[in-house]
Amino acid sequence: MKKLVLFVGLVFVLMIIGSTRAFSQAVQPILWKMQTYQASPNPDPPVNAMKRFIALVNQRSNGSLVIHPYYDGELGIKPVDYLKAVRSGAIEIALTYDGYYSGEIPACGLSQFLWVGASHEKMKSLGNDVIAPAFDRALKARYNSFLLWFNHTGAANTFFKDKIDNYFDLKGKKVRVFSKATADYFGMLNASGVTIPFSDLYMSLQKGVVDGWYSTRTYMTPLKLYEVTNYYVNDEVIVGYYSWVVNQDAFNKLPANLQGIVKQAAADTVSEFDADNEAFYKTNTDLMEKSGMKRITLSDADLTKLRGMIVSKLHPKWKGALDAETRKLFEDTAKMLGF
Repeated sequence: MKKLVLFVGLVFVLMIIGSTRAFSQAVQPILWKMQTYQASPNPDPPVNAMKRFIALVNQRSNGSLVIHPYYDGELGIKPVDYLKAVRSGAIEIALTYDGYYSGEIPACGLSQFLWVGASHEKMKSLGNDVIAPAFDRALKARYNSFLLWFNHTGAANTFFKDKIDNYFDLKGKKVRVFSKATADYFGMLNASGVTIPFSDLYMSLQKGVVDGWYSTRTYMTPLKLYEVTNYYVNDEVIVGYYSWVVNQDAFNKLPANLQGIVKQAAADTVSEFDADNEAFYKTNTDLMEKSGMKRITLSDADLTKLRGMIVSKLHPKWKGALDAETRKLFEDTAKMLGF
């Protein structure tokens, strides 16, 4: 009888242990890593969108899917390697920039070709109707991933520390650029394109390492570039798109309800991102004006001349480096944007 009691007791204890382990496994959250190329959690539109997305997922899943953000350098992964990192599963999701992958996915380079004078609406159409579908096809075919979210970065301008005499002849000037196409563009204007990290730009302007920079106004506030930038040019154009890329296997492993939560949370950030982007643009513009930054105005005739130079001097070079499919996209894009 005593042995029977001990046996029943042992079985009971084992059942409790098994149930506890099963319960413990059941409540363990799924953990995702989201990598962004932004250097820090500064309150700019793409970081704000990422934070909203993560908060929505964590809240709506009741903590069963937890996404942790990692900023540039924290995981030792370079932005140009994000797609490979997503493919390998080193990270589940990346907030990145389409222009980084123009060498691997030529369609991602379409936004880099400085369609000066093209309206924001046309550039948004280029992103949504041309670049995003081509990008997503390449991700699915070659990177075991898909495009969850896609939106424009805002417009870029050329900024200078000191006044320039002639925008069409920048001989001796060094301009911080972010792509081969922007380097070609300033080379056409007789300037030298220089590639340096944004984190070094303030000091580089102070010390004369560069005379100017070409990018969006996103970095004006967090890096206090208005303190070392005194002029900007109205050569404004949208030059890229923020992209969220998700590992397909990691997504497929999620229960259907969590898949829906991820997709809906991404969709719910879009309208707020657009409003945030506009507000951020205005904040930086106001800051530029308050700091005394002066505008160097290119007339309509100047902009027409600039577009003509781009078409005659750069388009043949750029098209020659593209494969047949992307060259057709390039030609269709030029027509759509009035080039």
